[in-house]
Amino acid sequence: PPGSYRISLIASARNLKLPKQLFWSIRCADPASEIARFNIPEGTFNRRQLSLDFAIGLGACPMQVLRLETAAIAESWRFRYVGTLVMHKLSIERVSS
Repeated sequence: PPGSYRISLIASARNLKLPKQLFWSIRCADPASEIARFNIPEGTFNRRQLSLDFAIGLGACPMQVLRLETAAIAESWRFRYVGTLVMHKLSIERVSS
């Protein structure tokens, strides 16, 4: 439903290198458009809490899709993703505006 939301992630990483980004994409199914992009940072960290606020407009998007994506257009050995990423908890919650 329309409103304000927060996507939150608790994650750990070790030597994470993301040459073409790694992110959660929240998209409107119809009409197709990106609502929010939640980037995962590179590096080494332990149980880091990350969050992003986003909004869905009134009547603008009755159904949303959540996908884990990269900005890589084609598979290539030039852009090697290395390291370890553990996503301990991912949540999307409604917040008061």
